[in-house]
Amino acid sequence: MERRPARLACLNITFALTTFISANAAAQAPTQAGVPVGTAAGMKADPAPKADSAATAPAAPIPTFFTEIQANAFSSFGYTYNLNSPASRLNGYRVFDSDANTFSVDVAELVLQRVIAKPGEAGFRIDLEVGGAIPQKTQALGLSIGQGADLQQAMVSYLAPVGEGLRLDFGKFVTPLGSEVIEGYDGYNDNYSRSFLFNY
Repeated sequence: MERRPARLACLNITFALTTFISANAAAQAPTQAGVPVGTAAGMKADPAPKADSAATAPAAPIPTFFTEIQANAFSSFGYTYNLNSPASRLNGYRVFDSDANTFSVDVAELVLQRVIAKPGEAGFRIDLEVGGAIPQKTQALGLSIGQGADLQQAMVSYLAPVGEGLRLDFGKFVTPLGSEVIEGYDGYNDNYSRSFLFNY
């Protein structure tokens, strides 16, 4: 009768010791002799997941040719009043501002171009203009795109490495010579109203 309590006490001590050892083993389970969990002898650890190369790859750069394209614009408009009030509503001896007593958008111009400056470079220029005065006066014969519109210039250019550079232009372009120029963002005609040299 007196030995039963001793056996129960011994059983309790054994159970408590077994529980302590099991808890210790679980705490040390992440590493076994320096080997990560899930890596047994003769087995390789799972490699780290690779990042999606498409998501991390930098975007392809825009070609230099396209980043150097520039856009320019120009507009000329006004109201012409003739104190003589001609019955024909036309101003005599005028080229571009020939309509009397009226508001007019003479020209609105959009230019797209790649400017060249160094030998060996290539570029282009396109000038599109609309308006009630200038386009119909500056249109090339047979190349009209409408009474109030004109593809004034459409050319490609190359600066040949000859001397300090020999510029070659191919396409449709206005003359680089002359005492008067066609209105544009890069050239303003001071003789706009009395442009006799340009017209005649």
